[in-house]
Amino acid sequence: MSLQEKNKLLLSMPEKSMPCMYRAENHYAIDPDGNIYKCLEHLGNSSFAIGNILQKNMSITKIVNNIFEDNPFYDTECCNCNVFPICGGGCPLDRIKNRRKKEKSNCSFYKTQLSKLLPYLYNINKK
Repeated sequence: MSLQEKNKLLLSMPEKSMPCMYRAENHYAIDPDGNIYKCLEHLGNSSFAIGNILQKNMSITKIVNNIFEDNPFYDTECCNCNVFPICGGGCPLDRIKNRRKKEKSNCSFYKTQLSKLLPYLYNINKK
């Protein structure tokens, strides 16, 4: 396999961002103790549990917070960004962590590199 063929396998046109399970309405992770989470990174840390299937309870407040906390659609920088449809505002957990640390950037590498990447992708895919 040539280098160009390998690069073609590794690189592809970016697609629009789909919501991760953290913000998706019907996506959950459940640990062996029955705790329900909205993110795989939270598994095993019961302080992030939004409910428990064994105890048949759910916290509506935690679910709503997961859906709406630090929503990128309320961020004018994100809404005005050319690559917002690709990155979707970034990882919700990173957005929340950065906000707490008073850091601003949640930006995808596409924001600064897409203009350099597109001509290359065009050339390897034009055949």
